[in-house]
Amino acid sequence: MVLLEMEKVDKNHEKKFSLYIKGVVNGMNRTTLTNAFTTFGPVKNLDVVIAKSCAFVEFETEEAYQQALMRKEIDIPNLGTVIVEERKSKYRATKNYLSESPKVPTPITRNDDNDKGYYSLYMKGVVNGMNRQVLTKAFTKFGAVRNLDVVIAKSCAFVEFETEEAYQQALMQKEIDIPDLGTVVVEERKKKSSSRNTRNNNFRQKRSNY
Repeated sequence: MVLLEMEKVDKNHEKKFSLYIKGVVNGMNRTTLTNAFTTFGPVKNLDVVIAKSCAFVEFETEEAYQQALMRKEIDIPNLGTVIVEERKSKYRATKNYLSESPKVPTPITRNDDNDKGYYSLYMKGVVNGMNRQVLTKAFTKFGAVRNLDVVIAKSCAFVEFETEEAYQQALMQKEIDIPDLGTVVVEERKKKSSSRNTRNNNFRQKRSNY
């Protein structure tokens, strides 16, 4: 079932004419970059991730996509030059991983305070404007969100789902578009309790030696 859904998403993704833009600096906002890339053809969507000095542009036609790709370096008036590259598809790699291995990734974070498990992801690339309400709305499309915390000082956030299905769908998506604000990247949230338990065990062993 998951493989069929991923194949469907992969086919839809292949129809998009999307490019990766690097070298983005302050002042190169969505409007400025859209105006620059419209010279190649109609722009369907453009997301800026200023925290990573990059952006993603999606054209409506293959002709516009190819012209921008061949240009390589695009001048942004009064701001500098950006470099465009093909946007690598992560869906195909994820699909191959699922087909080769029968194992389903085990959620990293669980709430041990009760019998029910919750599924948490780490989110990076968070910028000003991506508040709790905005991000919750974006992630609710994957399933019920139990909790979401934003740490704007570190340009990150943590989202916790109530179901494993929602957790897995968001994890497979990898890059989540936040309308009018940019794109965030989701990863498995690392569990810290294991290292703390190791330190406690070492301390107990030292005490037993005395």
